Amino acid sequence: MAQAVDQSPTRSAQESVDNLAEDLRGVRTDLINEVRRFVMGLDTSSFVVRGRLRSVETWQAEDAPWFEISDEAAEELVGLASLPSSADLGTEEAKRFDLVMFELQLSLMGRSTKMEACRRKVTDVATALSTKLEIPAVARQGDLIEEVLTHAWWEGLTVALAEHARLRLREIVHLMDQTSRTILYTDFEDDLGAATPASLNPAADFAAFKKKAREFLSKHGDHVALNRPLKKAASTRV
Repeated sequence: MAQAVDQSPTRSAQESVDNLAEDLRGVRTDLINEVRRFVMGLDTSSFVVRGRLRSVETWQAEDAPWFEISDEAAEELVGLASLPSSADLGTEEAKRFDLVMFELQLSLMGRSTKMEACRRKVTDVATALSTKLEIPAVARQGDLIEEVLTHAWWEGLTVALAEHARLRLREIVHLMDQTSRTILYTDFEDDLGAATPASLNPAADFAAFKKKAREFLSKHGDHVALNRPLKKAASTRV
């Protein structure tokens, strides 16, 4: 993901005056910090880790080449990902949600063809979370959950907005029902065609989503979260 940001066409000599490029740099910094925390959590005395000792020592060094991730560096870091680290990266559901959101961000940068699959997964996650608003941790993210289920959020989606949603929702995805968590465990299916920078058109699949939502509401009409009065803004939209 950080490598994709490095290779993004928004990186230019004038990117300091480009808000989008500024956002991308912020996302890159956050991602590099996460990867670096994972790498620093690798115990070089471990038998398993010592099998990749040269690579581990390279990336644990103070002068590790984090500034720009080349193809070779990315391949080397991917090779370290399977090693045991003491870094706490969250629940299994959080890490799987990360993968969905990273794939979504790559799609926005034209580095993946899985935009529609990602959008369906994220929408399904938000729908499942919207039934758990009685849980305080979920309720605190209620506004974001509601936004993710709107056309406007997808129409204006950027890499930075997707990253913001990832960081907030990854902390609560484990609170979905067990059956809903399977959303995060199913494989992606590639959308047809070459990867190009995405121009989202959420209307294409929202008819299907509305049908799914109506079916869900008919089955869960007595749920406490669904019987709460709508806020004025929400009732206006409805």
